[in-house]
Parts: sequence; C-alpha cells; structure tokens
Amino acid sequence: MTEERKLVSLLFADVVDSTALGAQHDPELVRSVMARYFARMKEIAETYGGTVEKFIGDAVMVVFGVPRLHEDDAERAVRAALAMRDAVAELNRGLRIALALRIGVNSGEVVAGVGDDRQFLVTGDAVNVAARLQQGADANEVIVGALTERLTRDAIEYEPREPITAKGKTAPVPAFQALRARTAVPESHRDTPALVGRERELQQLLDAFARASEGGAGYLVTIVGNAGVGKSRLVAEVLARLAQRADVRILKGRCLPYGAGITYWPLMEVLREDAGIKPSDDRAAALAKLGERLAQLVSSDRLQAILARVALALSLESPDAALPTVPPARIAVELSWGIRQHLEAIAARGPLVVVIDDLQWADPAALDVLGQLADRSSAVPLLLVCVARPELLERHASWSAGRADASLLLLEPLDESDTRTLLARLLGIQDLPPLVGSWVLERSGGNPLFCEEFVRMLIEAHYLDLAGGQWRTKGSAADLPLPETIQSIVAARIDGLQAAEKTALRQASVIGERFVLDELLALGGELGATPEALLRKGFFVVDRDDPSGRSLRFKHILIRDAAYAGLTKAERAELHERFADFQARAAADRLIEFEEIIGYHLEQAIHHRQQLGLDDERTRTLAGRAAQMLGAAGIRALQRGDALTSNRLLERCRAVYRRPALDASPAPGSGDA
Repeated sequence: MTEERKLVSLLFADVVDSTALGAQHDPELVRSVMARYFARMKEIAETYGGTVEKFIGDAVMVVFGVPRLHEDDAERAVRAALAMRDAVAELNRGLRIALALRIGVNSGEVVAGVGDDRQFLVTGDAVNVAARLQQGADANEVIVGALTERLTRDAIEYEPREPITAKGKTAPVPAFQALRARTAVPESHRDTPALVGRERELQQLLDAFARASEGGAGYLVTIVGNAGVGKSRLVAEVLARLAQRADVRILKGRCLPYGAGITYWPLMEVLREDAGIKPSDDRAAALAKLGERLAQLVSSDRLQAILARVALALSLESPDAALPTVPPARIAVELSWGIRQHLEAIAARGPLVVVIDDLQWADPAALDVLGQLADRSSAVPLLLVCVARPELLERHASWSAGRADASLLLLEPLDESDTRTLLARLLGIQDLPPLVGSWVLERSGGNPLFCEEFVRMLIEAHYLDLAGGQWRTKGSAADLPLPETIQSIVAARIDGLQAAEKTALRQASVIGERFVLDELLALGGELGATPEALLRKGFFVVDRDDPSGRSLRFKHILIRDAAYAGLTKAERAELHERFADFQARAAADRLIEFEEIIGYHLEQAIHHRQQLGLDDERTRTLAGRAAQMLGAAGIRALQRGDALTSNRLLERCRAVYRRPALDASPAPGSGDA
C-alpha cells in the first residue's frame, strides 16, 4: 500500500436518532429513504471534490485532500457540510420521514494510503477528532475544529460554541458552529495590502490596453504565476487606473475549482454583470434584464438570435426552447457565437476590459470561447486579461502560442529589496528588525502572500510584539511551523505532479536544499526526464555555482519542506539511511570531509525509526555509526580551535550513542586524539 502524509480535512455526518426511525416505520420505507439520503450525500461530497471513504451504519465519512490535495480543502469540506445540512431539509419536504444530521469537520495531518481494494484509507488523530466533533453536535448543526475555522474564517461565517468533551482527550476540543458561507460561490481571499516591485509588469498591462483601445482591435494578455505571487493585486491596480476613464467598461469573471454547472461559469459572471442580473433575481426578472440590455447593444434584426444563445449560456433557457432547430452537436458553436456577439457589441461602444481569473480551472469549452474571442475580435477595442497559475500552460501549452495579438506575462517572485519593502509596509515601519527580515526572506522566496502569512504567524506566536510603537523580537522563530495556509498551497501544487515527479521531488527533499543528480539517482534509480520536467515546472532550478550543470536546488525552501512533509516517517528513515550509505561509499577516500553530513543523515534515520517504535538492532547499529561520525567531526572541530562547533557535535554524538555495549573503537580518521 502506497502511503504519504497529508494535511487534509475530514467530514463526518450521521443521522440523528436513526434507531428510533427504524423502530417507528416500515423497513422498506426506511431502506428507500436511507438509499436516497446516501446517494445525495455522496453526490454533494463529490461535487465539492471530496472522497467518500466509507459509510458506517447511517454515518458517512468524507476526506478532502485524498487522492488529490487542494489548497482550499478545508473550505470545500465546510461548504459540503453546509450543503448536506440544507439538502436533508430539501429531502424531508419530499419524504414521509424527517431526517436530521449531526456534522463534524476537522483538519489535520494524517497518513493516507490506498488499500488492495483501491479504497482510500486515512489514519491519525485528526480523524478521531472529526468523529468526536460530529458526536458532540446538535441536530442539524455543523461543528468544525480550530484549524478548520482558522483556514476558512474568511469564507465561512462562524459562531463561538462550547468546546466538545471528547473521549480520549485530556482537555475539551475547541469547536465552532458553521452558520453559512459568506458567498454563494468560492472566492479568492488571497491578496496583499500593497503593490511592490511590479512597475514593469504594470506598464506592460497599460501598454496592452493602449494597443487594444487605440488600435480598435482585440488583444489578449495572460498573466501566469504561482499562488500568492501577486497576480490579483497587479490586476486590481491596473483596473483601478483604467476605471478613472469614463469610456472604459470593465467586466470580471472567475473560473471555479469545483461545483456543478461550471462549464461557462466565468463567462456567465461576465454576462450577468453586464446585464445587471443579481443572484436574487428569478428567471423572469433575469430574462427581462438580459433582453433590455441586449436591446441597447444590438440591432433589432439580430436581437432574438443573440438573446436566445446568451440566455442558453446563462442557463435561463433549455436547448430545446432556445434553439429548437439546432442539432446538439452545434450547440457549443452557437453559444460561443452568442457570447462573442454580446461582448463585441459592448466593445463597439467603447474600450472593454474582460478579466478572467483562475484560468487554470477553466473547462475546455470555456477555453475555446475565450480563445475565439481573442482571435476573432479584430474590429473592436477589447482587452482580454486572463490570470492563471502555471498549471494552465502545463495542461494547455498552446494557449497563448501562435497568436499575433497576444502576450504572456510571467510574474516572478519579488527580489530581496522589494521583499524587504513589502515586509516594512506590512509592519508599518521603516526599518525591519534584522532577524525578522532575514528569517522571512529565506522562507518566503519573494512570494508576497507568504510574506504576509509569515508576518501574521510571527505576531500570533508572540515572536513579534508591538511595544511603544516599535516591533520587538522575543525568543526564537527557528522552531515555528510552516503556516497551514502556505503548506496547503505548496502541498497542493506538489500533489498535482505525475507520480514519478512527486517521488523524485520528495527523495530530493531528503538530501537537502541543494543536490546533484548522482545523489538523486542513488536514492531513486532511473530518473529519465523527471529532473527536466521539475525544472520546467519551477520546482527545481539549476545551481549556478556549479558550472557542470548537474547541481540543482529547490526553487525555494518551502517546496523542499512541503515535499519532505509528504514522506511517511518510515520513508524518511529509509531514505536518510540510504543517502548516508551512498555518501560513505562515494567519499571513501575523503571521508573526513563528509563525516558531519553522514552523521546527520544517520541521526535522522534513527530519529524517525525511534518515533515509529523501531528500537531494534538495526537502529542500534545506525546509532553506533552516527556516533562515530559525529564524534570524529567533533574532535576535528576541537583540533582546529572551534570549541562551539565541537561541543555541539559531541553533544549530538552522546545523544545517539545510547548503548554501553557499542563498539567504542576510534572513529575512522580520528587519529590519536
């Protein structure tokens, strides 16, 4: 069974008083009702990207993050829980039995694997806590744990609740009642308060608008960058400047990562915004607004043809009613034509800017419409701005290629100077505390969102305190964990890799931030084109300090940390031991240079084996080897006058050298010292 460690969200839902239901009603009726209930719960779970791990009696367990992680798994889980609660109310209206649910949602680290029957299995305390939260919920109540609440508070409205007394827990479990989602569809909540270091990209976008508006032709700009790098903030700044012009019309849509009926969703948002259609409008009101808007834009002889197609695109009409004579195979073509006619009619009255966010999640049908809009809108001033993550180009490599009126803007992380400026603005100060600047710089990799999240974590952990108008550092930040928001983003990106790529990335994480291909080969065997693929996808970069080109490094340390976190402890122990063996063989005649490195990897192998309860002969043998390496390195440091390093290494030697019967012969290369 393949196993990996993951940060997931778990949902437990159970029917209230199901025993009484069975006692009070005919068993065939109960069976029919429960079959409809289970089918509806499974449908909702899968709509939100969850995996139903099992049905237990009348309860259902859903995992979000298995088999594939998403950065918003916690939000998906809570939205699914609220949808299940509401769906039961809908079912009750058509049933002769009234059902009520208790639902618990919890997020945390688990070990996930796939069994021989292809069933996904997860284990860990997070699973137990989710079950206890569900058991402590009242009828039709959705209860979530502390981490779930922290990850979703921008998207979900909560109410404080009494902690849950859980079996096996020494202290009550913090709990929150989920009331409702703040928006009908998921929205992006990742934005930074300041735009820093994007002057060149800002000018490129303004130039693209000038080209479209002054030349009276369509133009496509695709902005590609990793999550949190500042794509949305850059676009917001451009739109704020363009909005100062009275003749410019700006319309926005966003591709959804999950849900039903989302094929044309970003274009539906654009068209609804233009027609002034609100979520609260019924079908008749929405059709009336659409007809009125199109009557302003197009001639009467074209009105009905365009109206029928746009109404169908907005799901206000069925294909049979809107286009009764059009064969099903041509419906998509007709929809595309209608949408283009609507948008081009707007642009004919003045420059139009259409922004489509999160294009990496677009359905192929929506991509086709957008591509045709970019290619064929040659007579009107229309700027199409598409915002996406690198996955877009990985899945659709030809998206912006071959288009004369198109450009691709790759948004890179901030450089050190701009990162320092951003950090100072986040803290509202001129000069950064030195330790804060260097600590965040190393870990954020120039990603603005990561900077913001690290600053928030430092403040919440009281490493940074505001006193007398000055930020002061307290204690050490070295042991602070990676914020779950960042872990979710990076881990989800890794989880989208091919199996061989993910394996190579995780094996490289055992070696360290930098490594050479020979080292990676020693851990994983045949690599093929995997390193090149990881270079192309931005996980690795070539180490410029090595002219041979065989040295690579992780693009930034967070990728390495997230990759390592995905390994089980058994895998970590095995890989650290394997790498120590490789180093010992490769450096046989230069062992002195590598004693500390070999000792470190043996030390890690011992640590993880002991955490798994493997205090056996193999572990003790590893301890003897580690003690020899660390002891020899410590003695050598003392000989060169480095007492501080010597003390540190010898203390580590004593920590692993626990068996009095271990061979106490001098370590190789230690001489007479």
